[in-house]
Amino acid sequence: MLSRVYLMVCGTLTLATLAAEQPGPPACNAVTMGQLWPAQANGNARLINKLFNCGELRVCTRGKWKYRWSPLSVRVDQLTGSSKAAPPQCTALMIELTKAEQEPATRESSVAQGINAPADGDGSR
Repeated sequence: MLSRVYLMVCGTLTLATLAAEQPGPPACNAVTMGQLWPAQANGNARLINKLFNCGELRVCTRGKWKYRWSPLSVRVDQLTGSSKAAPPQCTALMIELTKAEQEPATRESSVAQGINAPADGDGSR
């Protein structure tokens, strides 16, 4: 009996930990419709290309009855239905983006400088 309780507690804690590590996209509604997720991709062409190639880029769209985050692309291994892990470069990119979302906006880091750089330079054309 005690081992069953122990297993349930461990399983619950494991699921809670996994859920805490993967913050999901914000609510998809009329305000966010047309925006990309991860949010750092909005207005950053380099990041959009990287996320598109990884199959991790989502856009807020309106279906028949409700709003939802729809993928813009998929990887080939996602088409087969197997639940393989994403390629290492895609996993590393998503981890960096998650860390960048959790950091304060005022603090500059190498992640923010490399990923959130403007797509067209300084814009003084």
